[in-house]
Amino acid sequence: MSMNNDILISIIVPIYNVEDYLVKCIESIINQTYRNLEIILVDDGSTDGSGRICDTYAGQDSRIVVIHKENEGTVVGARKAGAKAATGEYVIGVDGDDWIGNTRIETLVRKGVTSGADMIYLNGRYIQWGEEYALEEPQIENGYYSSDEICSYLQDADVCFVRNLFPSMGCWGIKRDLNLRIQMMIDDRILTTSDQVFFWLCLLEADSIYVLRETGYYYVMRQTSITHLPGSRTRQSIPLVYQSIKEGLDKHHCNAIMYRRLLFMITRMLIEVDYDIFYRHFNGFLYPYSSIKEGSRIIVYGAGLTGIRIMESVTKDNKYPVSAWIDQNVKDKEIGGFSPCAPEHIHEVEYDYIAIAIQDFTVAKKVKVFLLTDLNIDESKIACMDPDAISQELLDTCLSSTDMQMKKDETGGHNGLI
Repeated sequence: MSMNNDILISIIVPIYNVEDYLVKCIESIINQTYRNLEIILVDDGSTDGSGRICDTYAGQDSRIVVIHKENEGTVVGARKAGAKAATGEYVIGVDGDDWIGNTRIETLVRKGVTSGADMIYLNGRYIQWGEEYALEEPQIENGYYSSDEICSYLQDADVCFVRNLFPSMGCWGIKRDLNLRIQMMIDDRILTTSDQVFFWLCLLEADSIYVLRETGYYYVMRQTSITHLPGSRTRQSIPLVYQSIKEGLDKHHCNAIMYRRLLFMITRMLIEVDYDIFYRHFNGFLYPYSSIKEGSRIIVYGAGLTGIRIMESVTKDNKYPVSAWIDQNVKDKEIGGFSPCAPEHIHEVEYDYIAIAIQDFTVAKKVKVFLLTDLNIDESKIACMDPDAISQELLDTCLSSTDMQMKKDETGGHNGLI
């Protein structure tokens, strides 16, 4: 199939203090096999050498446009500036600390843009931890979808928690007019996860989506990234995210399943950012593990972000006495006197339940099978997150509490920044 090289693609790169990563990012874009690009580098008030790097490359490549702007504390402003400047038929994003494979835009144009869809989903990406890479590729078939059809992949409403679409800007090619219209709707106060709002509102407004497999996005996991930092400013974004998406659902008169998907999405986000807010507001069982009643001795299985957040809460008191913290990939971490141990350690301690602290249902299911078949654990002692236990009422209470704290911070209260 011949490729239409007349189609201009705008690539927007929001940049803030990523000089150690930026050269690799820019090089990966300018060396794309597809050449008809508009590369918009938005220097969001960087205080390191990032701005200088942008200007150097702009002097070497006429396709590069550099925008220098004051930092507003969120990535939203940078993306809006890029959206206003974009003139390409489609817009795609790349974060300044990430990079892309050299045929990514060619694949977007040759297989996706020709469909004429409002949104093109490039399914799959690599997560880079240091020198290690892990492929994430949700299970969704290639092809053409209506907005209604694609929404069923947003979040499974029956299990905890399955996402079949990544909301990341780097995974989506969006028609320019749609991209600009939705970007301008995003609340400037959203510090993190503004991708989620953009993604949901785009899907609600789009008529058509084309899905294709393209795993050439390399997402660099940095512990210093604002996305991974706990603290009140991260937590405070979540009520804004929830309200923004809910208003979109209300506007489009969506069915109850879409609201349940939103409930699951926001619950998942809040668990990762501030599980303790659920822990403080809920009694009776370890939310959302309906089988783990208060007083049960537990093993927490999982040392990822969810496991860390749960351990931070349960080790503060004796409501759910911790017997061990387990992870197949033992990690150098200590919380409340516990460090992750190998699964075989389960047989050396007494416990009532193993709480699988993994949100993704498909991964949690694999862990459960491992416990049953490899370690011969009694199934009645294995607890996964229970979708029926997830409560809209509890979420509303937690979001109200978070929102009140945000208003306090805006009037001069302690903001808990790290």
